Amino acid sequence: MKKHIGILFPPRSGGGVFQFTLSVANGLLAYAPDKFQYSIIYYEGESKPEVSSKENVNYILLPNRCRSSIRKAIHFLGLVTGLDFLVIKDLDKALQNKNIDLLVISTPFSFDVPFKIPYVACLPDYMHKYYPRWPEYTWMTKTTRDIIYPYYARHSLLTVADSAQGADDIHTFTRVPMTKIRTIYYVAPSYTYKHKNMTDSESSKLLEKYGLPKKFIYYPAQFWPQKYHDHLLRALHKIKEAHGVEIPLVVVGSNKGNHARYFKQVMDLAENLGIKNLIIHPGYVEDIEAVALYKKAVALVSPAFQGPTTLPPLEAMVLGTPVVTANIFEVPKQVGGAALLFNPSNIDDIAQKVYKVWTDEKLRGEMREKGYAQTKNLTLSNYGEKWTRVIEEALQHHESR
Repeated sequence: MKKHIGILFPPRSGGGVFQFTLSVANGLLAYAPDKFQYSIIYYEGESKPEVSSKENVNYILLPNRCRSSIRKAIHFLGLVTGLDFLVIKDLDKALQNKNIDLLVISTPFSFDVPFKIPYVACLPDYMHKYYPRWPEYTWMTKTTRDIIYPYYARHSLLTVADSAQGADDIHTFTRVPMTKIRTIYYVAPSYTYKHKNMTDSESSKLLEKYGLPKKFIYYPAQFWPQKYHDHLLRALHKIKEAHGVEIPLVVVGSNKGNHARYFKQVMDLAENLGIKNLIIHPGYVEDIEAVALYKKAVALVSPAFQGPTTLPPLEAMVLGTPVVTANIFEVPKQVGGAALLFNPSNIDDIAQKVYKVWTDEKLRGEMREKGYAQTKNLTLSNYGEKWTRVIEEALQHHESR
């Protein structure tokens, strides 16, 4: 009888972690569609995640009741103190009698913990340990991470990291032994592969409504301070002042809710620098439009202080877009020799690399080919094979207990 694997999806507003979960699901379905019975688990109020195959796939809708800060605080208090009656158990209740053998949890921030179902946990980055003074890492945020990350790691059958450094961080900060941690490097989000062969005319038609300039650089990132949009804006201003060259920048990401304040800061800075006319913000774009933006962009430029690895360079390389990005953590290993790297703290360095890729068409062609070579083995099927091995190992651990 096939084992029943549940894949827990976070809200789409989670950005990259939602796409990561989709890649896990589609990778498993690409490599071994018949090996397991799958359930896609998602929260009410969210649209149903669309996976590449409907065979052997069920959908389970979860109640999304953990929205208030008070309830979240009570939940964490229960985890810390061991007072079981305080801990949220919506997941256990919703999955009762579903006969799920193993859960794959892509992020601990569902504010729920499965007690009766064994699981494999993925832990996001530990950047709050490297940059504890970032304003978005409030005392509450750091405390929350330091409670829930170790809890998930300790109680999981296996914990999955995105890189060697990610594995080291999990071991260092959660005290979970390395024998319980597995490393699976990211692949580009599954929509990247789905629309990989989009033509130039198709890209142009999709983006026509935005009135974009013929040439632009592209930076897809949520409006958070650690994404350092301001460093990129200052670099574009420096290029304009030094060379008289205006380089349009397309940025996407939400400008509402928690992101509104920083978005306003970015646009105010652009106005103060005299380059607001160069900044284009189409707002939220669909996955297929994101691919079109990569296809039309002169380059991806990412000055984010984030790691150990990150998704946009992978998307860009798969789609043939030159990459200009920060030389931090494991990003240089991730991009190999396919990218121009800069010190994200050095505006002059950012400006130099952006100007170089903007003005050198031959270089862009070489970078495009290197990007294809760097990502040729990063396929959804290969990704699914690695996940299948982790799931099989986790099931064996559970059965041997």
